[in-house]
Amino acid sequence: MKILVTGGNGMLGRNLRDLINSAGDENSWLFPRSTELNLLDIECVDKYIKENKPDFVLHLAANVGGLFKNLKYGVELFRENIFMNENLLECCNKYNVEKGIFCCSTCIFPNEPKVYPMTEEMMIDGEPHHSNSGYAYAKRMLYVQCQNYNKQYNRKYICITPGNMYGKYDNFNLEDCHVFPALIRRFYEASVGEEKKIEIKTGLQSQRQFISAVDVGKIILMMINNFDNVDYTNIILAGDEIYITELVYKIGKLFENVNIKIIDDEKGQLKKTCSNKLLKEKFNNFKFSDLDDDLIEITKWYKNNIFNVRL
Repeated sequence: MKILVTGGNGMLGRNLRDLINSAGDENSWLFPRSTELNLLDIECVDKYIKENKPDFVLHLAANVGGLFKNLKYGVELFRENIFMNENLLECCNKYNVEKGIFCCSTCIFPNEPKVYPMTEEMMIDGEPHHSNSGYAYAKRMLYVQCQNYNKQYNRKYICITPGNMYGKYDNFNLEDCHVFPALIRRFYEASVGEEKKIEIKTGLQSQRQFISAVDVGKIILMMINNFDNVDYTNIILAGDEIYITELVYKIGKLFENVNIKIIDDEKGQLKKTCSNKLLKEKFNNFKFSDLDDDLIEITKWYKNNIFNVRL
């Protein structure tokens, strides 16, 4: 089977590629760069899919970022993600790519749900948090359109909805990265600086569900290799919930010479607790990676690749 992967040079895409290279895979994989496949240009998308004839699409590409990027560039995040998603879906359907996995995010769930934890059916029950509404609504429309194509054209377009992903190859630009890489970079810079101290602004009660990009990649491969038996249209991929302050102190232990000061100041969503019941039912034998072990590995990787990380 020939599989087209969009966003293959992002964090999830590169971790997926490592898994394929290390374990081997009988499928044929396409990992085009954006210069080869510009998802914002429908003529380019049409030409690429027509010429390469994929059997399956794995859509990981997105214009994405952390809290500050979402607050500053809501218009661009909505517009570009809508264009990318629509162009890809239209051309895949046009050239009879019947199967695919499309990546959403738990940030698209309602900010004030009726009950926690939120399940897959609650994804669009209420408004998302205002801090990331542009990105969230674009991803919601991706989910809606996948269901439309499934119903109208008899496609099998499945959505995965990861929690806060982390891993090697992440974006470490403090202006638009997520909390995990931001903390690693800030602790590292504090550890090599003169003052050896760090001030973190976050809600004392703020919580997130983290999951490693390696684990998400493994689940994707399992889904692809058993795709005919997939009997759901959306699945949440999220680990257990922890306080962000707990994550701060976990990373702080890896930089023992840095003094930590936490200020109770949350500008984003307090929590977005999602159920991983379906995930555990469908992948009941799956062993998730340990967060503490991952922190050690990723911090070491960051230090060794300090001049090559994405900024």
